[in-house]
Order: sequence, then C-alpha cells, then structure tokens
Amino acid sequence: MGSALTITNQFGWELGLSVQDVTTTGSLKYDLLDNSRDRVPIETGDEINVSVTCDGTSDGTISTVIFAESDDGEISVRTMQDVSITCNAGSA
Repeated sequence: MGSALTITNQFGWELGLSVQDVTTTGSLKYDLLDNSRDRVPIETGDEINVSVTCDGTSDGTISTVIFAESDDGEISVRTMQDVSITCNAGSA
C-alpha cells in the first residue's frame, strides 16, 4: 500500500476532514482515511494519507474531492486532486 495523497492541516486550529468523492482508473484500489467517509479530526500540522494499491498492472489515476471545515464554520476548504499512479506487478 502506498500513499497517493498527503493532506496537511496548515491552519491554526483543528479541522474536520472528509474525502467526499473518489474515482479511480486502471487497476487502482483506495483506502479512505481509515476506510471511512466520516469527518476525521486533523490537528494543526498533522497529516492524513489517502492510500492506494494496485490490483493488477494497469496504470491509473485517483481523483478525489476533499472537504475540510473548522467546528465553528469559520474555515471551509474544498479541493479536487488528481494523482497518476504507475502500477508494477501488484504494488503502488
């Protein structure tokens, strides 16, 4: 299993983070923030990984929509990320 995307909280307070939509091409499989679509707390400076594995040798792309929001609603960020992955004999 390898990290396709690392999300770092660079704001000055805790955020709730969720990966709202994920699509893959090729032979990619993914794990969402500990296999959960639920909002995960992330402290300032902490990192969370979106991991992928290759279930074959077809290269692919993982596309994600990530949403982060502070508890008081003062900060909210939504971003889309596309990452190309090369698969070699079943590993990412």
